[in-house]
Amino acid sequence: MAERKFQDRLLTPEEVAAHTNVSTVTVGRWLREGKLKGLKAGRQWRIREEDLEKFLRTPIQGPISPPGGPYFELGGGETKVPLPVTGSERKIPGTSKKKD
Repeated sequence: MAERKFQDRLLTPEEVAAHTNVSTVTVGRWLREGKLKGLKAGRQWRIREEDLEKFLRTPIQGPISPPGGPYFELGGGETKVPLPVTGSERKIPGTSKKKD
């Protein structure tokens, strides 16, 4: 019979939050949405180090901010990196309400 190796360390959502510099609420959302793979036992989540590393290597999907939109400055403002656009900031042409 083949031997199983249990080498992966399981991280708590709190440890993942500290490592990624986000809140535990964000980590919970990533887990519920399936963006970050995790194991759930009862009401507790655990994340394998390997799964966290894979998540962190995955490029961000979705629209980025338009020119002139929110951005992050690098090198004292010499380089501007567009930030991902959240749902509330997305504008779909032809759907805005006109005020009288």
